[in-house]
Formats: sequence, C-alpha cells, structure tokens
Amino acid sequence: MGPCSARDVNVIVMTLFAVTSLVDGSSLTDVTKLQADLLVGYNKYLRPADITAQPVYVNITYYLVGIRDFDEVTGKFAVTAFMSVTWVDSRMTWDPTAYNSTYYLPFAGSQVWKPNIILVNPFTSVSRVGEDFMEIRYLFNGGASWSPGDVMTSACDIDVTYYPFDTQKCVLRIMPWGSPSSEIEFLTNAENADLSFYAPHGTWDLIGTKTESVVSGGLSYYNVEITMERRPLFFVVNIVLPILFMAFLNSLVFILPVESGERVSYAITVLLAIAVFLTLVGDNLPKTSQPMSILCYFLLTDLIMSSVVSIVTILGLRIYYIDDRPVPRWLCRLVVCLSCGSNRKRTSTERVTPSPDTLSSPHLKFDDVVDKKPFSNRKIVTGRRQITTVMNVKSRNTDISVFDEQPEVRPLPAEEEPSVTWRHVNHAIDKITFVSCMIWMVVICLAFFVTVSNSS
Repeated sequence: MGPCSARDVNVIVMTLFAVTSLVDGSSLTDVTKLQADLLVGYNKYLRPADITAQPVYVNITYYLVGIRDFDEVTGKFAVTAFMSVTWVDSRMTWDPTAYNSTYYLPFAGSQVWKPNIILVNPFTSVSRVGEDFMEIRYLFNGGASWSPGDVMTSACDIDVTYYPFDTQKCVLRIMPWGSPSSEIEFLTNAENADLSFYAPHGTWDLIGTKTESVVSGGLSYYNVEITMERRPLFFVVNIVLPILFMAFLNSLVFILPVESGERVSYAITVLLAIAVFLTLVGDNLPKTSQPMSILCYFLLTDLIMSSVVSIVTILGLRIYYIDDRPVPRWLCRLVVCLSCGSNRKRTSTERVTPSPDTLSSPHLKFDDVVDKKPFSNRKIVTGRRQITTVMNVKSRNTDISVFDEQPEVRPLPAEEEPSVTWRHVNHAIDKITFVSCMIWMVVICLAFFVTVSNSS
C-alpha cells in the first residue's frame, strides 16, 4: 500500500472516531443522574483538599480583551478581561463508562466550591471577580475549569512627567479573599497575559504585559502588570503645536508698527490664549505636585515670556511718545552701538561765516558813491576756510576806506554728536526683545523635545 493510501486510511479512521464520539454520547438522563450523584453529600463551603494541611493550588491564566478606560486625573484604570482558573476537586470524579461516556459536566457557580477571587487595589469598592451564573466545568478526573470575566477597575499610580509622551504602568493585584497561602495558593504557567482576544485602544498602545504569582505576608497574590504608551499625535496637534505657534506669534509684536495702535491688544490676546491652554492641560492632569508634567513647565515659561513681552510693549510705547526731555548721552551711545552707527551723522569740519557787521560796518565811509558797473558777489574757498566778499564798490573820490575788519571765522568740531530721539530708543528695544524672544523660544523648545525624547 502506497503512502497516499495510508494517508487516506488515517483520515477515514479519524473521521469515524469523531462521528462515533458525537453519536455515542450521554443522554439527558445520564447527565441528570451524574449531577445528582455528585452533589450528594457535597459541601461547597469546604476546600477540595484531601489533606487539610495542604493548600489548594489554583492555576490562573489572564486573558486581556482590551483597555476600557484610563483617567489621568483620578488614576482610574479599567480593562476588560477574563481568566482561566483551574483546580482539582477530588469529590468531582466519576467513571465515564458508568454514565454512558459522560466525560465532563457543567455546574452553576452557586452549586460547587470556587475560590473567592477579589481585586486588592480596586478604584471604588472591593468586589468579587466572577458571578454565580458563570458555570464551572468538571472533567471526570476531578479537574475544574472556571472562566470568570468582568470589567476590572483598579487604582493606578500616574506618572505624567513626560505627558503627552508618557508611558504608564498599572498593576492589577488579585488574591483569594479570606484565605491565607496555606489554604489557597495561586500559580501561573504564563509569564505574560494572553492577547488572543485583545482589541487595540485608540489612545493607548499596549507595550507589554507581565504576570506572576507571589506569596507575601502569608497571602498568595496574582499580579498582572500592564505597560502602555500614549499615542501622542492628537495631543501634539491640539496642544503642543498651538503652543509653539503662539510663542512664535508672541515675539512678532515687536515687528508691528507702533502707529497701528494694536501692539498692546495683540500682546494681551496672545497672553490670554497661552493662559487658556495652560488651564486645559491642567484639567487633564492629576491634581498632585509630585510629579509635575514638563509640559506644564513649558507652558508656564511661555506664559512668563508673554507677560514680559506685554510689559516691554507697554513701556516701549511710553518711551516712544516722550517729547519733553532729551535722551541721555549714555543712552544715545548705546543706541548708536546697537544700531551699528546708522544714526551717526558725519559733517564737514570748519565753517566760515561773515560777520554780522560786514554789511554795515562803522569803519566804512561812503562819499557820493556812484555805481558805474554792478559787480557780482564772489566766494573764495581755500582749504578749510570759506570767505564771502559781500560787495565791491568804487568811489568817485579817493577818500574811501574798505574793510578794516577781517571776516569772522567760527571753527566747528570735526564730528557732531549723533541725533538720537526716543523713537530710536524704542526701535532699539524692539530689536533686542525680538531677537531675545526668538532665541528663548528656540532654546525652550529644544530643551522640551530633547527631554521628552530621552525619556522614551
């Protein structure tokens, strides 16, 4: 017989075995009789331990279905999950052949013994995991299988230091209520929760799970540790990026012309917007001082910068409209230095002007002066001196004296003081504050993102 024929035979045998097991099954009468026989003399309040000094070993496997809720403000953590709980009850053993091949039998939770499993760290009140309507199945060898499921709500310690780029770790602690480890001891064969039925969450990304059984202080615990990371895209788009844009717009107030009259209202509007975002972030964080979110410090820094910008804007407008007193000399020099000498005026050196008495000097005598020919005025420039000849006359008689005095020469300094007004001072302040705000914003943003990136 070839290999193909042998394979066909195996398939036929397995099919016949499956059909036979389905057809040749126990009847309702057999199941009813078996249940009645097993419950005769059964006490559901007694542990299924043949030797009372030995504990009942309960094996637990945790199935995580999904993350239901996580509240950063109150620390409420809720998951949807169920557990596979197994143990051995020697009182629930029978011979399957005596009951027409009955190999398993279900019982209601209120009819037989089961461990009282509770959540040690609940969010509101202590309640039992599992209800009585959740049935318990027994195999003919006494093995019991119970699958209690529920929405488990516990309290979780929140760490929002790197919000909204934070990673949270919550622990669900389960124990048998009222039973020490000498009576009931939890065991587990899996190091992680089973994710076969897990459905992803929109806000949180599951990083990993860890399960362990611990005996501490005479009590047996079963711990489920769930580590999850926040999906930050929503918070980046709705909180972080608007904060960055407002910080950038805040520094643009110094580019706005003073004559527009909108500087103060613009600065106050940006200040209020940042304050509103600080309130929104604070409402989504726990009301604790330890730890504080880095985002709160970042918002507080922007709020302080916006307040300083508003103050500088108001003082700058006050300086801009000063007209009743001159600018101090030291401030003029500082403004000229900051303006790279743009306000410096370079002038010529000496200037020669005629004497006020030139046109009517007492030393001039005119006797029957007759102008025969008009003469034009002449200017003579020699080096650094400028001499103006006022008029040139010729007398009929020879008895005339002309220009007994020299023209007046008034030397000027080689360079005049720069002409600086209070408006120039305000423009210099605008330049300084604008550059300072931009540098401050870049430094704060880099510090925030570097700190957050190092945390992940």
